Amino acid sequence: MKKVLVIEDSKVLSNRLKRMIEHETGLTVDLVESYGATVEAIAIEDYFVAVTDLNLPDATKGATIDILTEKHIPTIAYTGDYSDELRDNMWKKRIVDYVLKKDPDSIKYISRLICQLHKNTNISVLVVDDSIVLRNSMKRLLETHLFDVDICGNANEALEKIETMQNLKLVISDYMMPDMDGFDFVRQVRRKFKKEELAFIGVSGSQSEQISAKFIKYGANDFMMKPFSHEQFYTRVTQNLQTLLMIQHIKDLSFKDYLTGLYNRRYFFEEMETIYKPDSDKTVAMLDIDFFKKVNDTYGHDGGDIVLKEISTMIKDYVGADGFVSRFGGEEFCLYLYSLKDKEYFEILRRKIEDLDIAFESEIIKVTSSFGVTSKAGISIDSMINLADSLLYTAKTSGRNTVCF
Repeated sequence: MKKVLVIEDSKVLSNRLKRMIEHETGLTVDLVESYGATVEAIAIEDYFVAVTDLNLPDATKGATIDILTEKHIPTIAYTGDYSDELRDNMWKKRIVDYVLKKDPDSIKYISRLICQLHKNTNISVLVVDDSIVLRNSMKRLLETHLFDVDICGNANEALEKIETMQNLKLVISDYMMPDMDGFDFVRQVRRKFKKEELAFIGVSGSQSEQISAKFIKYGANDFMMKPFSHEQFYTRVTQNLQTLLMIQHIKDLSFKDYLTGLYNRRYFFEEMETIYKPDSDKTVAMLDIDFFKKVNDTYGHDGGDIVLKEISTMIKDYVGADGFVSRFGGEEFCLYLYSLKDKEYFEILRRKIEDLDIAFESEIIKVTSSFGVTSKAGISIDSMINLADSLLYTAKTSGRNTVCF
């Protein structure tokens, strides 16, 4: 379990931070009140992130920041003081951010920032700049925010890396490069990724107003003029990634079933327009939970919802990367597999469902399931689903808890 360290001598503030961070992030928060206690805490615990006051009873002027960053703990400065000199000194220490205590939304801002840091650990970023000094500088800044960062010195190398990088969500690219300018590069990137799938930030040291406009016109999400401050850099990066996450959240609301988290019927058929080929190897199965109305009648809809969520998780985990699962409605699910599967594949899943003990309040709910499965080639997806549905009806009229293949 990742933990957060809050270093604050005001018990009122530290407890408010603890409650908000734990509520928003689900992470555990440890509280200490002094420099000495901080030294002891970080000696025995590997903290995910730290939030520290700059002035403590036994240390002033941000002394805790030095020992935290030496241990490579991402650090948020929480201060009641502000000056340009103090701000500049904090950024030189490679902090994540500084937050003013007098801001009424400061605690909420910190908790959201920690949420973003947690998400950043699963996000890859590519920096493209022919200056090794500048690309390494941006790499260090991004790694402070816990991104997985790769760097390139030219556009062609970057295009090759894009093909292999996992969870790539952001590209930051200079305009002037030896093999291709930033405009051509962003156009190449947009042939693979849409703007709502990958954020692209163009950068340039040129004072020409046309460069920023053309970057945006050719597909960039944003633009920064060099040199830029650490604060400006982080603000632009965070804003662009939060926009991507917001778009993804809206898509999830549209394409995913709210109860089970599985894809819904609408997503299934939109996805089929892209991936379905009548003569390719694939398998379609329709699955129905047997006597589900009896579950609702016996345990209420809360019990029924628990059953649907448990079964959905089991099916999704079982299918894994072999295909995807959609909830078609009620207690009915559609499984699309990217290859041919034999009857035993579904028999194993049927037995897993039959053996599952679903805990609800003080009782255990047991259910069974019926399957209709087809891997028939040369027909449309609608025909495959109709055939699987017909086989599912046969399975149910034959006594249920069976696979009709």
